[in-house]
Amino acid sequence: MKTILTLGIMALLVLPISPAVVSAQDAVPTEVYLVNPIGGKVSTETDQKKVKADAKGVTEFPVLLGGIIQTALGIIGSLTLLAFVVGGFLWLTSAGSPERVKKGKDIMVWATIGVFIIFSAYAILRTVMKALGLTGVI
Repeated sequence: MKTILTLGIMALLVLPISPAVVSAQDAVPTEVYLVNPIGGKVSTETDQKKVKADAKGVTEFPVLLGGIIQTALGIIGSLTLLAFVVGGFLWLTSAGSPERVKKGKDIMVWATIGVFIIFSAYAILRTVMKALGLTGVI
C-alpha cells in the first residue's frame, strides 16, 4: 500500500512537467550568452524579444589576483581592528590585574606587528608586480 501511494504521488508530480520537457526539444537556441562568474557587470537589452547579456568580467589572471589581494587586505584590516578592540577591552577591564593588562598589551602589540608584516608583504608584492610590468593590478 505504501509503495502504491508513493508511486502515485511521484506520477502526479512528474506528469504535469513531461509535456514541457518534450516541447523543449523543439526550441534550439541559436546563440548562447555566458556570463563570467568571477566578476563583471551584465547589462541586458531587449532586441526583438531576446535578452542579450553583455558578459564583461575578469578575464586576466593578474587582475583576478589583484582583486583577491585587495579583498584579503580588507579582511585582515578588519581582523586587526577587532584585535585592537579586544586588547583594549581586556586592558580597560583588567581592574588592576597585571595578568590581564599584560594580555591586553600583548594582543595589541602582536596586532601591530602583524599589520606591519602584511603591509611590508604588500609593498614587496607591489614592487615585484611593477617590475614585471603589471601596473594597475594592485
